[in-house]
Amino acid sequence: MFCGLAILGVGSAAAATRDVVSFDFGWKHRTGLTQRAKSDDPPPVNPNPGLSPPESAPSFKDDDWQLVQLPHDGLIGNAASSHACPDGCSGRSYIPRHVLWYRKAFNLPSTWAGSAIWLDFEGSFRNTTVWINGQLAASHDCGYTPFRLRLDNITAVKYGTSNVIAVFVDPDNGDSGGRDHGSGWWYEGGGLYRRVQLVRTDLVHIEQDGLFAYSNLSSHGLASATPSAVVHASAAVSNERNVSVSVCVKFSIDDPNGAPVAGVQGSGLPGVTVDVSHGASVTVRASLDVANPKLWSSSTPTIYTVTAIVLAGACGSSPATPLDEVSVQHGFRSLRYDANAGFFLNGEHFKVRGFCDHNTFAIVGMAVPERINLFRAQASRAVGGNGRRTSHNPPDSAMLEIYDRVGVVVMDENRLFANETRYVTNMGAMVKRDRNHPSVVIWSFCNEAGCEGSHETGGPRFREISYKYDGSRPTLANMFTFGDLLSNTIDVQGFSHQSRTKLEACHEKLPYKPIYMSECCSCNTMRDEDEGAA
Repeated sequence: MFCGLAILGVGSAAAATRDVVSFDFGWKHRTGLTQRAKSDDPPPVNPNPGLSPPESAPSFKDDDWQLVQLPHDGLIGNAASSHACPDGCSGRSYIPRHVLWYRKAFNLPSTWAGSAIWLDFEGSFRNTTVWINGQLAASHDCGYTPFRLRLDNITAVKYGTSNVIAVFVDPDNGDSGGRDHGSGWWYEGGGLYRRVQLVRTDLVHIEQDGLFAYSNLSSHGLASATPSAVVHASAAVSNERNVSVSVCVKFSIDDPNGAPVAGVQGSGLPGVTVDVSHGASVTVRASLDVANPKLWSSSTPTIYTVTAIVLAGACGSSPATPLDEVSVQHGFRSLRYDANAGFFLNGEHFKVRGFCDHNTFAIVGMAVPERINLFRAQASRAVGGNGRRTSHNPPDSAMLEIYDRVGVVVMDENRLFANETRYVTNMGAMVKRDRNHPSVVIWSFCNEAGCEGSHETGGPRFREISYKYDGSRPTLANMFTFGDLLSNTIDVQGFSHQSRTKLEACHEKLPYKPIYMSECCSCNTMRDEDEGAA
């Protein structure tokens, strides 16, 4: 039972404009479609639970299910089996990829009635189906992008008493998946492997990932330079009330110590007044000047905070009742990729010494705790690393927050790539979610064979959606080839394990295009000896 709701209010002290509650605790879990799977059982041939499985009903008895906390890899704890996995299964783990069930009882406060309420799933691998009190409510088929479930418009939802959510996860259903492996060739776990949050807002609110800020520096690079900056902030405001509303949107910027450096510092100062029709969304934009900002760099990763607040009524009206407030991190830095001289961060040449890391770690599998992600980042920095490629999928947003803080530049990579709307949508979801992280310095569409042949026709649409939601960073693909459609679509030519001769041929043919060795130099390391290319 989700009792004693611990609510994190985001907004003024007088009244929380937005409540964000961890939904990671109190889950019950079972491995197996209709009963608990045994260690040597092969995964079911037909994993479809149906539209109204018994497990989705509030009255279903889950007393013998395992109590778990998210993030949770539902596969990693199962025994390895050469009988169920004669060919090794996912990443030669010999762990059978069984389907997974999760259930949780929770209460919604009666005072939340009339609000907009969501469950935000940051990642579930892979094909996920959700029921609320036995009512089919949502599905999601990408294992690496977030999705959200609207609760207040589900007729079965109750306030002030118990509700039950049931989640079914098939870790193998989907493109390139199979009964014995995930979508990748490495070990991919399964289940609710990232955080889930319960979010409540007013019916007039800033959309999910709807606050975006990027900045332009007027001067940079030299230690003696005194930079100034203009922050371009935008907020998408949605109105789900039954009538049109006028609202005032104000932006502000705070330094690392919480002191205001730009924007609205009092209710009487100007904002932007907009009218938002019923059921519509309006994007509000503003530019804010910041004098002498401290730059975000690998050695001094300084983080500022950009905040947007939505007030009822026109700007200057009274009372100025807050409706919603959202903040994002921001780092002042400039990026430049030069075809002849390489990558420049804040006007200074920056040699990226990075690692391609998968979304798993040892015995925790796919559900990597933040303290382990911090250890990985610190270990990378300790050996001179300053870069990370998220091979080969959108990362945990908590990992990007860590890289923002420790000064690691990130190549943020999409998972599946083709000229298909769902893949383009997934790319857009990654860009929109991650665009406020100063650590992210380039977007990657795809990896190796997934970039080649017929896949490359997806390039123009992927570029379009990347620039739609961002535009402050270039695009790349980790390729074997160059000079084709995809190569001519991306901003920076990425290469995987190609010779210097090939890189020089590319530079001769495409002298205007920067080249990034986005994957190279694989090294298998044992104590006192290294194997592989230097």
